[in-house]
Amino acid sequence: MKKIIFLFAFAFMGISFQTSAQSVLAKNTKRQIVQKKKIRAGVRDGSINKRELRQLKRQKAQINNTRRIARADGVIAPQERRIIKKQNKRLNRSIVRARRS
Repeated sequence: MKKIIFLFAFAFMGISFQTSAQSVLAKNTKRQIVQKKKIRAGVRDGSINKRELRQLKRQKAQINNTRRIARADGVIAPQERRIIKKQNKRLNRSIVRARRS
């Protein structure tokens, strides 16, 4: 009986950790979708040129690399989340600046 309770508790903890990690990823995915839309719109209307597009893609790749490294151990720590959030904010500012120039 103790084994069953222990296994149930362990499985529940595993599921709760998984859902919390997924919610963080979902928020970042929404942000990425919005960023892609802004970049596409800028390229379409001509406000973002090839050089700016290359720089924005490089920033996105750096964010994805940071996220992949943070996820490597299975848990994204609060400090890693802050770094990713800061990088995303910087990318958003870069997109706005590129579209305005």
